[in-house]
Amino acid sequence: GVAGGGRVAGRVAGRPGVWVSSGKVAALGVRVRKWVAFHGVALNLVGALVAPGFARIVPCGIEGAGVAALDGVVAAAGRGAVGR
Repeated sequence: GVAGGGRVAGRVAGRPGVWVSSGKVAALGVRVRKWVAFHGVALNLVGALVAPGFARIVPCGIEGAGVAALDGVVAAAGRGAVGR
């Protein structure tokens, strides 16, 4: 993890993707159809680039769950604000 080995991100039961306390930071997808594999990765790096629209995203259709970006997570970890 970031900031001295503390746990920063992980899975949340019943919610796909990678989550931190402030929201979803990454998604992975895999699908196989007619013997062809499709895959994708989404990683939110810098939230300020798309603000304020970034805050209106509803990740995986889960109302009340926010979206986070790694720049904010790393900054919070540096301040000791991320839980372990």
